[in-house]
Amino acid sequence: MRILLTVPSSRARLHRLAPLGWALRTAGHQVQVAGRPSF
Repeated sequence: MRILLTVPSSRARLHRLAPLGWALRTAGHQVQVAGRPSF
């Protein structure tokens, strides 16, 4: 499954989503993150 995680403008929230993205990727999913260009 292909999954897109969207990140609000806070870097703290990016760090909160990292474990979720890692777990999804470990489970065999394709994970991408979308956010502001500064990330």
